[in-house]
Amino acid sequence: MADPTDPTQEIQAQVLDGIRKSQEAVVDGMRAWAETVQQLVPGSAQAAAVPGAGQLPSATEVVDSVFDFAAQLLNAQRELAHSILGATTAIGERVQEETGKAAATAEKAAGTSRKSAKR
Repeated sequence: MADPTDPTQEIQAQVLDGIRKSQEAVVDGMRAWAETVQQLVPGSAQAAAVPGAGQLPSATEVVDSVFDFAAQLLNAQRELAHSILGATTAIGERVQEETGKAAATAEKAAGTSRKSAKR
């Protein structure tokens, strides 16, 4: 159950809901497509007339192949996100370091100005 105080969980729930709805639409489209392409199924009379139809992968093999590929893509995206995070973290640390130096220099300059003003 999503925590109502966490906006990221609400966004994730909305995205997942949208994905589920689009998946339903894809399944409906695939049913229509499957009915249209039924003659290409290996073993049917129409498939025997199509050259190479017997060499088509099974539906299970196609699903496994697609999900294996999707897993590889997702892993590549994760690696990219970690690389970007690493790059931006280094930049952030450098900015903090330079900001600290600038603040120290400003404090020194302010201290010198106060000493000069007292004279």
